[in-house]
Amino acid sequence: MKYNSKSIIINAHPELKLLPHGKWEQTWDIVLEKPITKKIKLQELSQELSSEDIFDKDYECDVQLEITEGKYIKVCVTLFRDDNPYHHDYSILAIYNMFNKMEKILGDFDTIQGQKMADRWIYNLEMRERRLKKANS
Repeated sequence: MKYNSKSIIINAHPELKLLPHGKWEQTWDIVLEKPITKKIKLQELSQELSSEDIFDKDYECDVQLEITEGKYIKVCVTLFRDDNPYHHDYSILAIYNMFNKMEKILGDFDTIQGQKMADRWIYNLEMRERRLKKANS
């Protein structure tokens, strides 16, 4: 298979900022397909998303959520990473798992960083399968 500019998908990511205390921070902008209609306890959800079930204990992770106008969400992920070059790969997978968990609780995402979900390579197949199951149930 030959690759061209249309066959390569680049995911939009926020800037990774190094904080003075040595931790790294990313703030993700997410838009849900529909406004949140149920009462969500953000502090509890933030703690659950910061847990070792999502992020390995070596990351010392903290997730903070802010919901504005019902379907606009800011997700601030602060984590410590040492100089291990593979930690970035692991944090991407952890963030992917965190987003999956968020979708199950808050509803389907429309965009992440302004990029439609169908255009994000890691979500594309899984999202189609999940939506097909929803439509058929």
